[in-house]
Amino acid sequence: MRRSPYDVGRDLRLLLDSHALLWAIYSPERLSARIALLLQDEANELVVSHASLWEILSKVARGRLLLAGTSVEGVKERVDALGVTYLPHRVEPHSAGRQPAAPSQRSVYRILIAQAKAEALPLVTGDAALSAYGAEIVWS
Repeated sequence: MRRSPYDVGRDLRLLLDSHALLWAIYSPERLSARIALLLQDEANELVVSHASLWEILSKVARGRLLLAGTSVEGVKERVDALGVTYLPHRVEPHSAGRQPAAPSQRSVYRILIAQAKAEALPLVTGDAALSAYGAEIVWS
């Protein structure tokens, strides 16, 4: 049986999108079984874009994302407790400008796709449509 490049025990770097990050913290049952195992594997590095963090924290601050009554500080503490590495903003302006619009037109997805490609990181997302824009997707 051929092993997937995204099996447990492979020392992976995984870029989590906003939903994957929130589900890892607040609703792990929404993650696929394989993703749950990958996120629990301490050999893997969980990477978060500041764009995803900004999206989550701004929605919490505006009351558009209610997370069990927690504050912006509480959400940030829970993200940090996952032991994530924050991805520095290093997307080249010329590559972001040539980036096709993501299906949802959400700027965060455009940034994540560009960062995943620039850093050669698989993107952990339940949105399989993003693979059409050159992002390597890991989910099921």
